[in-house]
Amino acid sequence: MNRPDRNASATLHLEPEHVSFITSDGVSCAVAARDASNQPSVAKGLAVRVRPDRRTVEVFVDAERSGALLRDVRAGSPLAFVCSEPASHRTIQLKGDRAGIESVTQDDARLVAAKVDAVVAHIAPLGYRQEGLRSYFGFTAAALMKIVFVASAAFAQTPGPGAGARLGS
Repeated sequence: MNRPDRNASATLHLEPEHVSFITSDGVSCAVAARDASNQPSVAKGLAVRVRPDRRTVEVFVDAERSGALLRDVRAGSPLAFVCSEPASHRTIQLKGDRAGIESVTQDDARLVAAKVDAVVAHIAPLGYRQEGLRSYFGFTAAALMKIVFVASAAFAQTPGPGAGARLGS
């Protein structure tokens, strides 16, 4: 019987192509955690940044829309992060054993605004109204928070025969 490597989180580094994908302009993402009774909490991720170590991921959320998720992250819940390119459905999922929450800088807020503009521009030609997309990806700049986690596992989740395959090195 194969057992997962308990030290996998110590050695996972995202491949440059995966970093490029999850931080690209046309990607939409979500973050999930759970409470002590395993009830899920989910929030829309507005932008993503991967630090130079290719392990540490920053996901930006609007605290006003992400209260349950932030509560569960603060309580130490494991984290799941998924990002997908709507036009192709290419999807990658990352897992994190724990996460922290940080305030954002003005540069972070500018990144979020640019990424929201880019994802709206990517999705609108697929037949969605800009007004609806702006509402869905809307945020209050003063309420932005940064969830930071070290990726402990990565998976291909694009629908099809390869869904669920482990990624990374």
